[in-house]
Amino acid sequence: MPQFNLDDYEPVDARIKKFYADHEDGRILTELVEGYDATQVAVFKAYIYLGEINVSTGYAMEKMGEGFVNKTSHLENSETSAIGRALANFNYSGDKRPSREEMEKVQRQEKPKNEEEAKTIHDDCMKLLQDKLMDGALNQDEYDKAVQWLDGHAMTMNGMGVAKKKLEERFAAKEEEVVF
Repeated sequence: MPQFNLDDYEPVDARIKKFYADHEDGRILTELVEGYDATQVAVFKAYIYLGEINVSTGYAMEKMGEGFVNKTSHLENSETSAIGRALANFNYSGDKRPSREEMEKVQRQEKPKNEEEAKTIHDDCMKLLQDKLMDGALNQDEYDKAVQWLDGHAMTMNGMGVAKKKLEERFAAKEEEVVF
């Protein structure tokens, strides 16, 4: 299973901001190529324009229900990914061509090699959250949000490891408020 750090990949919204900062006459348009039907697959095409000239395009596909985000937002996720690909095709891709959203899709599609290990990591994260609830570092609402966050980010073995690391970092930072 490939290992990567999502923090190494630029989010699409950062690419969009750079594009508009560089091109006052720039426009980004999207088209739903294949929509919500029996397959529940969304395919978007994004167009990058400078003035009236189309300088780049990009496609993306998401299937409803694949991963936490796509349970409710596969259309939006597909559109965002298409924009990211179109911007990458126009050389707005940071240090790495794939966007963070694309790498999150890779992460969602990975299968844990060892489900018992994945369960152990999840249990460790839940114990950490329960301990923080018991010692007052989290109130019930924060705990519930943290559990939801954990479940949304820990869909794979790699995701479990990343989620555990992020939880530990958030509590180690000793911030007054831990936000999920």
